Amino acid sequence: MRKLTCITAALSAVFLVAAPVVAPAYAVGAKPTISQSDTAAFQAIVKQGFDRVKARDWQGAKESFEAAIDLPIFNTLPDDLRYHVYVFSAVAEMSTDSLDKAYQHMIDAGNAAPDARDKGYWSTLCSIAQMAKKPEALADAFMHIVTEYPDALKTFDGSFIGQIIQDVRGIKDGHVRLLALLEALHDAKYTPTDPFWTNEWIDYSLMTLYAEKGDDERAKVHAAALADPDSIRDMQIDRRYNRFAPTDDQAFAAATDKKIARLKALAEANPDKIGGVQVTAYALMTANRLPEALQRLDDALAKVASAPKDKPAFSDLGDQLNWIHDTRARVLKKMGRFDEALAALKKGRDIAEASGEDVVSQKINLSDALTDYGQPKEALDEIKSFDPKAASSYGVMSATAARACAYAELGDTAHLKEELDYMKTHAADGQAPLQSALLCAGDLDPLAAQLIGRLDDPDQRAAALGEVQTYLVPEHMTAWQKTVFDRHAALLKRPDVSAAIDKYGFVRSYPEFGPAF
Repeated sequence: MRKLTCITAALSAVFLVAAPVVAPAYAVGAKPTISQSDTAAFQAIVKQGFDRVKARDWQGAKESFEAAIDLPIFNTLPDDLRYHVYVFSAVAEMSTDSLDKAYQHMIDAGNAAPDARDKGYWSTLCSIAQMAKKPEALADAFMHIVTEYPDALKTFDGSFIGQIIQDVRGIKDGHVRLLALLEALHDAKYTPTDPFWTNEWIDYSLMTLYAEKGDDERAKVHAAALADPDSIRDMQIDRRYNRFAPTDDQAFAAATDKKIARLKALAEANPDKIGGVQVTAYALMTANRLPEALQRLDDALAKVASAPKDKPAFSDLGDQLNWIHDTRARVLKKMGRFDEALAALKKGRDIAEASGEDVVSQKINLSDALTDYGQPKEALDEIKSFDPKAASSYGVMSATAARACAYAELGDTAHLKEELDYMKTHAADGQAPLQSALLCAGDLDPLAAQLIGRLDDPDQRAAALGEVQTYLVPEHMTAWQKTVFDRHAALLKRPDVSAAIDKYGFVRSYPEFGPAF
């Protein structure tokens, strides 16, 4: 799914600026050292490549553009012509997973015609650098977009920008690039295109960075802009940021009420988007307002079912309907209606498979639920068709955790060890899935060491502290869920774990369901 997002972003950029690849305006024949036959051969190859791009024949396009670049006359051609051939070649190479070559050809394009680098170029380089795992180049390319072409941010999916920030956060430069990029986004007044998302994460990130630098005055400015209950909780429980948090125990509950009211208003203001129903229902569910959450979801699904096929009830069903069923399953699970929850998850998976949407997440969620509901063999069958190439590294870790938990419930220690060994080797790709797998395994010693390690790590600490708070206890749990829940409770009572939590943060009670349960 991430690859598809990157390719879509790159294509949108390239088709915007690079269409006239073989236009006669490029006076190829103007140089007397180039024969007309060489010119004709070059133009024929490039036209073939461009036609293959339009047909989405990426392998063929890659071969055509690389053949054009290898022609003896290529380096004698006008700079802007070589620029466009390099860019199209890079997109074709990205689409066929030749990422290092794609990246190099983008650099070659920039070197050939530096003044031609516009928002299309930087957007394409951004996508390729992210896929090629070149975070420094990604940060620099995205900075050009934010500072020189802020309007282009409207073409970026919010989750794509979030992943960019996450990748930049991992650069070992003292967060210099991260701080500069976040300040640029803040100054550009970046607003997500999705009406139900906010840009509060920018202020929260800036607050944390300035607090860690000891610049409390700037940290206070950004802390004052925070209104989401998650932001308030995360400040309250972390010793690094607690001084900026509201001390009132009711602040979190008040923020939750305001968030739900805001989401309801946004959903009413965007009646054609079922995504508003989904995010509102999810917030209601988290706050233990389960009947209201379920009613909103069921009302929306009733509208979907009754609408004519040529006039759907909502405009965003293609990428939101599966998540409506996923959220509905979560609500039903918390209400103890496990069979209905499982049916809803299967419905969401089927919709995702039929529409080509995010089936990776749907299959992992369904596999997890099957294990929870005492069907580990079925859980393994569900995850068998998981395609790691279609997932992020975190998604691969989540799928591995799903298998590990199924093997744990089956008592298959050999296969459980294989999955855990992989996850421990790739722990940096997903600490939370690893913790889930270790909970399923039931060995508290490595689990405690992993949690303490996360608390010791400044970049992992906030998430780890969020998981150890006192949350609402689900009224309805299956036998396996109760087993895992009790193990988690036992983990938090260990003296070594308690000492680590106290060293870095605080444990408070919050009137919501926690992230793990």
